[in-house]
Amino acid sequence: MTKRSSEGRGPPNRIRSETQEMYQSGFRPWEESRLDDMADFLAEHLPSPQKVRTILEIGCGRGLRALLTATKLFNASGTRYCGLDVSPEAVAHAKRFYDELKSGTVPAPLTPFLKGHPRLVCDVEFWAGDFTANELPPSTPSFDLVVDWWCLHELFAPLRKTYVDLVTR
Repeated sequence: MTKRSSEGRGPPNRIRSETQEMYQSGFRPWEESRLDDMADFLAEHLPSPQKVRTILEIGCGRGLRALLTATKLFNASGTRYCGLDVSPEAVAHAKRFYDELKSGTVPAPLTPFLKGHPRLVCDVEFWAGDFTANELPPSTPSFDLVVDWWCLHELFAPLRKTYVDLVTR
């Protein structure tokens, strides 16, 4: 695997291959701990989660935080939660976890966090794409809320401006 410098990860094609290598090797430190941090943070700092109807999570990985956050905060009919990640392998996992959750089975990594929560009713989609290359989910031109948990700080410094410009447009 390519070493990362203090400048973050390199150009998009290298980011994509590094991320894919990490998923294939099972190395996902950003995903294995503190899964409920994002949901807890948003619950504390977002004034009216019930008013948010479209959410984009950049760097969703295997979708665990997305599914947890969607279930805890945005679980309303008509709400759409989109997860985007550069790793097709991670997105395939996310789609399987979503299918499990929609069928009423809580995926094993989420079991400790979703006991007693209602069944997921909002729409959740997962897409493979590179946000810095503007590879967005095709059916939603804009989002009420964009979240990132472990992505921006990993980008190569020149890509950070592109990233911020895309988020704020």
